[in-house]
Amino acid sequence: MKALIQRIRGERKPALVREDRTPLKQKISYGVGHVFNDLCIQAWFSYILIYFTKVIKLSPVNAGYIFVVSQIADAISTPLIGYACDKRMSKRIEKRYGNKKIWHLIGSAGIALIWPFLYSPCPYCGEKAEEWVLLTYYGVLTALFSFFWPMVEISHLSLMPIVARRAKDALELGAIRSALKLGCGVYVYIVTWILLGQNSETTIDESVQKPFTYQTIIVIITGGFFAILFHWGVDEIGRSKKIEDEKKALQEKQSSRTDDAEKQALDKELNPLEIIEHSKTSPPKSIKQWFKCPDFYVMMIVYFTTQNVANLVQSYFPMYLTETMQFPKEAIAYFPLIILISGIISSMLVKRLNKKFSNRVIFCFGSVLAIISAAWFYFNPMETRNAIYAPTVIMGCGYSLMVVMSLAMVADLIGNDKQSSGFVYAFMAFVDKASLGLIVLGLQEYYPHSTGECIECRDYLRLAFAVLPGVEALIAFVAVAFFFQRTPFQNIRSPKEKEDKSTEFVCESPYYGEADFINIPSLRSTDV
Repeated sequence: MKALIQRIRGERKPALVREDRTPLKQKISYGVGHVFNDLCIQAWFSYILIYFTKVIKLSPVNAGYIFVVSQIADAISTPLIGYACDKRMSKRIEKRYGNKKIWHLIGSAGIALIWPFLYSPCPYCGEKAEEWVLLTYYGVLTALFSFFWPMVEISHLSLMPIVARRAKDALELGAIRSALKLGCGVYVYIVTWILLGQNSETTIDESVQKPFTYQTIIVIITGGFFAILFHWGVDEIGRSKKIEDEKKALQEKQSSRTDDAEKQALDKELNPLEIIEHSKTSPPKSIKQWFKCPDFYVMMIVYFTTQNVANLVQSYFPMYLTETMQFPKEAIAYFPLIILISGIISSMLVKRLNKKFSNRVIFCFGSVLAIISAAWFYFNPMETRNAIYAPTVIMGCGYSLMVVMSLAMVADLIGNDKQSSGFVYAFMAFVDKASLGLIVLGLQEYYPHSTGECIECRDYLRLAFAVLPGVEALIAFVAVAFFFQRTPFQNIRSPKEKEDKSTEFVCESPYYGEADFINIPSLRSTDV
């Protein structure tokens, strides 16, 4: 009726900025933009140690140095690339291709050039090359790879608020990205399983070089196809220009004179641009304030111990299977696949569990599962090796719950303070990478040396794969159960906000606002 009266009077309703839906082409193209990265990272962290020690024949400590180089290069390059992605490379590039897409293109090209050499013999070293030559060769390649893959990671994440036209679309894009991550893990393990199964050898040594080389070729072809699809389908220039035009139109509209009725109509309209501008006015918490918060340190311990559990299990599981349990070489593919599928199932149940239990309770439950499975792995004798299928499922469920809930608790710690969330995530990610690198280097430093069958190696791998992750899970459990409290200077949430948080599994990322965080933990955790 009101609209009819306005039409009769000749009045026009004020134009309002409305976002339409994100096209399906944009959703699919954006979703596959991280597939190349996911394939490489899954293969890298699953087989880095066993490949360099068993196939390339590096000493355990030198393999540890390569792992540390990867972690340090990642930790240093990530904040620098994040800063660079927000700056203009040049006006010409920004207008013709898009600033963030060009970073993604450079990173993808760099990975495509480096990746084939990481899982292949050194072509310049010769058969009798000294170990320091091999260490230098693979160390440089690893550093370059660890520089290029965060470039793809960060540029892809930073494109999400540009591609998504509604908050609902941003969540959908995050869900597509997470689902494809899981699919990439399954894909890598199945491909590895098939390739190793075609090899006649029963153990992991120089004879399985070809399956790893074929794996890299398959990863490059598959990942390159999806990277091309991403650059073909995602339109950064048009969307960026449209957002800028909408902001200018909104500012002009707000500066012009309108009557009271029009002001009320504007105030009632839920405009995402207004929300964004308003959120920028709230002062962020300073670094000094965060360092004075006890929960910040507790959460830091919880975060890096949780990530260490996931990454140590992923890196040492293949060696535990082949050395300690004496499984055939195909086991390094299908056992990690079991962990991955178990994690997927447990992640799907998190939302239901969270309706009845708090984040802390679910995290502690996941920690207990991880501790139980670690103890089972440690005490299980080789004679009953088939029994470890059960702790494999339990471990997948356990540390999946730990990772998901740790991200939820970090988001809860940050609360509404999105302005300083980048510092919180960056600091915790740096501690995670540094601690993991030092732990792996320490484990590899004291790894028993043997040219033939190594009995000591079997017991040592029980320590690396079972005891250490179990201890870290116990530390995380104690920190959450007895020391984690709500930060004293955090804003109190409204009942409506609490209701929204209980129904939506989202977390704050340093690169974009809200995103689906139910990712399988065995994947690389630099979604943060």
